[in-house]
Amino acid sequence: MGKSPKRRQLIAGLGMTGVAGLAGCIGDLRERVGGAGEEPSPNGGQDSNEDESENENENEEEDEDENEFFHSGETIPTYPYGDVDFEPLESRPDPEAENPVLTHESIDPDDFEGEISFVADPFIFVEEDEWHMFFEVLERGHGGVITHAESRDRGLTWEHTGIALREEWHLANPHVFKWNGEYYMTTHALPGSRPPILYKSNAFPHEWYPVVDGIFDQREYDHEVTDHLMFRWDDRWWDLAGGEGENTYLYYSDQLETNDWTPHENNPVVEDRPSASRPSGRPIVLDDRIFIPFQQIEELYGESIQGYWITELGTDTYEDEHIGTVIEGTGRYTAEDEPAWNSLRMHHYDPWYLGEDEGWRIAVDGGPVETEGPNWAIGIYGISE
Repeated sequence: MGKSPKRRQLIAGLGMTGVAGLAGCIGDLRERVGGAGEEPSPNGGQDSNEDESENENENEEEDEDENEFFHSGETIPTYPYGDVDFEPLESRPDPEAENPVLTHESIDPDDFEGEISFVADPFIFVEEDEWHMFFEVLERGHGGVITHAESRDRGLTWEHTGIALREEWHLANPHVFKWNGEYYMTTHALPGSRPPILYKSNAFPHEWYPVVDGIFDQREYDHEVTDHLMFRWDDRWWDLAGGEGENTYLYYSDQLETNDWTPHENNPVVEDRPSASRPSGRPIVLDDRIFIPFQQIEELYGESIQGYWITELGTDTYEDEHIGTVIEGTGRYTAEDEPAWNSLRMHHYDPWYLGEDEGWRIAVDGGPVETEGPNWAIGIYGISE
């Protein structure tokens, strides 16, 4: 390789005397460091090779760090979630997504016997670079169905892949998580007197079986269960369940796969609060508090998501704090003067962290005004960093 123009100008400016002086300075420096003009050491330059090897190892470690996925390992999501910034009140429609990303028309009717009315209650599950979504499909007159979709662009677009779970009763709210290398799901079931089932996958994502048929029996405590969700806090498992539209109940257990869950000493932990008593979405467990999305059910079913922080939680304590409206019906119309897919109401919220400086991607659902009966669809929101 030839000398650069700047280097040639420097040498020319020094002249022969300057170059000789510069060479002498370099020679003195070599002597101080370890001898000028020494022959390579008898070990064949081992020191140099060791330095190169160390540099290569450092580069490999840096590459491994760069290739690490936030959502990976035996437990997804983690409890606590990690060192993240989470501002749910900053949730907005993702500008990269064409909402709604899934509707009843996205589903292959050949998989179903009855008419498909809507899709709702989307739960994303991310493992390394694989993006899954589980959600309710309402098939009129044919029990309950949880179905699956996958995304190849980190949650911006989705393709339906088939049915994940079918029961003879109504199913919704498929909360999926991974614990100790196993995949689990809880669902909302009707009637509300049916004890909640914990499902486990034997061939993820399309095959599930009941590993605990009734983690507790709410009939023993004279209440029903609507949507409910599980999370881990203070070395215990907790199940937060909506009741009769205005109350919230808690159960806890040291073990996940057991039907011996204990009711909270102060059940119902929330009483007479229709503005926020029915959980609807994924809890985010941080070091010092827990985010819970609650449905607002006052004027109509599922009108908005209200955000709460659980600030104190123990077997005989519960305190939560309202932080505001997270998402709600937009009231908007399209350019064709049609009501927007989420113009009337929004009642589900499932956030997933994308990585440092990338923010969050959130699965939501919504329903439009001026339609006969429920007509839910699924969209993608986000939080920027």
